Amino acid sequence: MKTVIAAIDFSDVSAKVLKQASELAKATGAKVTLVHGIEQLAAFYDIYGYTIPDAANFETHARERAEDSLAERAKTLQLPAEQVDYKVLEGPFLETLLDYAKEANADLLILGSHGHGVVARMLLGSTAQRVISHTSIPTLIVPA
Repeated sequence: MKTVIAAIDFSDVSAKVLKQASELAKATGAKVTLVHGIEQLAAFYDIYGYTIPDAANFETHARERAEDSLAERAKTLQLPAEQVDYKVLEGPFLETLLDYAKEANADLLILGSHGHGVVARMLLGSTAQRVISHTSIPTLIVPA
């Protein structure tokens, strides 16, 4: 195993995802890349059909905060600097994650599952479930 991608959403389950990524990297020598997804607000409109004011500045600020948070979490892995990286993915998360995983030749994806109920999964879907359904890359789902 050479490349592990760990998806971090900064929720409580992220700590468990980080722990799994760290343990796997220590055991195999794999490089870990932490990723976080940001949807592009410019594509959204309010109920009156107007664009969101100052969306570009909001997106820039969100990207910077995500990068800072990923950098902080990368330090918690207790791995050599050359073994850890992080990246903010912009756009629809499923597509950007899978595209990045292919580009990086990922050997494993690690995602957290928030344990939403059956009704929530039926209505909203689960990001983890959608990733599993759309990738051939082995995927480790860490329960909340």
